[in-house]
Amino acid sequence: MTKAELELRVQELERELQMRVQELEKKLEEASRYKEFKKRNEELTQQLYDKNKSFKTLEQTIQSKDETFTKMNQSYNQLASLFDEYIKGFEDSIETQKLFLRNNLRSQELLNAKIKKFNGSKEGGTE
Repeated sequence: MTKAELELRVQELERELQMRVQELEKKLEEASRYKEFKKRNEELTQQLYDKNKSFKTLEQTIQSKDETFTKMNQSYNQLASLFDEYIKGFEDSIETQKLFLRNNLRSQELLNAKIKKFNGSKEGGTE
């Protein structure tokens, strides 16, 4: 090979070397982007995990508050039922007292009538 052929061959090899260097730089850049994407993916995965964890915590809090509300509602209903029973019992007591009062008034009327009859007076006096 002549010197000119060698120089041409060297130039060709240099161009090929530059192209390979450029290819390697592109691959390096792609690898760098891949690492960035991988890192970003890990960050997003961690954020998603944290959000899901806080979401579950919120769900548990809501469930706990719902249970507390249900218990309070049951207690309120029991109290209302107890109050209704108290009122019903009080009304029954009043009705019983009215019955005794009517009975006593009727007894008084009958006794007064017997006393009037015994005394012989229609007015009920002791003449």
